[in-house]
Amino acid sequence: MNKFLKVVLIMIFVIIITFGFSYCHQVHSTDKLEFYKNKANGLDIISVYDTDDLTTEILTNRRANGKLIIERIFGEVVNAETGEGRIFSNQGDFYINYSRVKGIRNGDIIMTLDIYNPDTDYEDDIIDRFDYIIDRE
Repeated sequence: MNKFLKVVLIMIFVIIITFGFSYCHQVHSTDKLEFYKNKANGLDIISVYDTDDLTTEILTNRRANGKLIIERIFGEVVNAETGEGRIFSNQGDFYINYSRVKGIRNGDIIMTLDIYNPDTDYEDDIIDRFDYIIDRE
């Protein structure tokens, strides 16, 4: 499967996990919804971690564990002109840049999904990044 198709399928799966199954609930009965939720939870190939939960050990062992690691980052736009932002973390203040996100404003809350390369164990080998504005002041 080519890399683009793989990333698209992964993002669809992540969006469903991140935002829930509300659309599916409208289409399917409750029994079918529960069945598919359980089936998705059983696919042990993708792991989504919030920033504070992702460790170097997890990143540097993902190839051996056969995992596709996705980091979910929540942050705030500090300076919309430069793209400067800060990551919400219990471990301290971390910088993130949102300059490639169109239409941002100071105070916007952004959810970023970083997809790490499943073929390496380098802790900075991100193959794709997706940013979503999830709240505005």
